[in-house]
Amino acid sequence: MAENDFEKTVKLSAGAPSQDQTVKLTPNQDKTANIPIPEVNLPAIDPLSSEDGNKKLTPIKIGGIVILVHLILGGAWYGVPQFLMKKAMSDSAAGNHADAAKQLGYALYLFPLKSELYLTALGKEQRLSNDLAGAQASLEKALKVKPDFYEAARELGLTCNAQGQSQRAFDLLSKCYKTNPNDKEILTLAAQLSIDLKDFKSAAELYKTITKSGGDAEDFQKLGIALHETGKDDEAVPSLEQAVQKNKNLKSVSGLLAKIYLKQEKHEKAIAAAESEIALVPNDAEMSRIIEESSLKAAQDAINAKNYSQAESFIETGLKFSSTEKAHFHYELARISALQKKKNDVFKHLLQAAALDKSLKAVAKKDGSFAAYKQTPQFKKIVK
Repeated sequence: MAENDFEKTVKLSAGAPSQDQTVKLTPNQDKTANIPIPEVNLPAIDPLSSEDGNKKLTPIKIGGIVILVHLILGGAWYGVPQFLMKKAMSDSAAGNHADAAKQLGYALYLFPLKSELYLTALGKEQRLSNDLAGAQASLEKALKVKPDFYEAARELGLTCNAQGQSQRAFDLLSKCYKTNPNDKEILTLAAQLSIDLKDFKSAAELYKTITKSGGDAEDFQKLGIALHETGKDDEAVPSLEQAVQKNKNLKSVSGLLAKIYLKQEKHEKAIAAAESEIALVPNDAEMSRIIEESSLKAAQDAINAKNYSQAESFIETGLKFSSTEKAHFHYELARISALQKKKNDVFKHLLQAAALDKSLKAVAKKDGSFAAYKQTPQFKKIVK
C-alpha cells in the first residue's frame, strides 16, 4: 500500500478528559483502526483578554499552543506503533497471524523507531499466515536496515526453508547457529538441510554436536550416514549401532551396517544386520544378496578353522534367503557333510544341487571333497 493511499486523521482536544482523543488510521479498504492516545491532563485554555476587555490571543500564547499540539502529536507518533505492536502480539498469541500482520503494517506507515523490529515481526506473522513471498520481502528489508540482525536472519532462514530454497536456508541458518549455538531448533534444521543437500561434511559436524548432548535414534542414524558418505566407516559403525540400540525398528540403519560389515569382511555381523533389516523390509533383494555372499565367506572361514557345524549353520542361513544360488548352497552343504562324514546328507544335498544346476555334476566328479564316495552307486547315479 503506497503511503499516499493511507488517510491519517488526528483528532485531538485539550481540556476535559472526557472529550474524544483518538488517532484514526484509515486504509483505502475502509477499515478503521481507532487508537486511543494516552490521556494528557492539560490546563484549560481560557480566552485571553486585553486590557481594554477585548478577547484575543497574543503571538506568544499562540506559539505555546502550537508547541503543545506538537508535543501531543509527537507522543502519538511515538506511542501508537508500540500500541499496534502489542495488539499484533496479542493477535499472534491467539493464532490470528493475518490480523497481526495488518497491525504491524499499520505501525510501519508511522515510520517507527527501530523499524527492523517491526519488519521482522511482520515477516514472522506473514510466514505463519502462509504469505511467504511477503515474509521474504519484509525480512530482506529488515536486514537492509540492520544487516547483522539475528532475529531477521533466523526468520528469513525459516521462510526460505518453507519456500523450498534449501541452499539459502542452510546458509542463513548455519550462520545463525554459529552466532547462537544455544538455538537448538536452528541447529536441528540446519543439520537436516545439510543431509537434504548431501553436504555430508557439514552434516557430520552438525550431527556430532547434536548427539553430544543426547540425540534420538534418527540423529545417530544421520550421523552414521554422513560419516559413511565421507569415507569414515570406522566412525560410522558406533553411531549406527547406537541408533539400533535406541530404536530397533528404525529402517535402513541395520541395512547400512550390513553393507559396512561386508566391506570390512565381518561376515557374521553382516549376516545378522542384514537379517534384522529384512525383518523390517521383507524381500529386500540387496540384503538377501549380502546374506548369500556373507554366508558363503563365513562358512569358508569356519571350514578353514575346521568348525564344520558352524560352517553348516552359515550355509543353511544363506540357503534360506537365497533366490538364485540355491544349487550352490546345496552343493556346499554336500561338501561340508562329506567333511563331517555324513554319507546320507552328502547324497541328499548333492542330488538337490545337481537337479537345480546340471553343470554341478561335472564339478562334483572332479571335487576331492567327495573322494570317499565317488565309487558308490549313489554318487555315480547322481553325476552321470
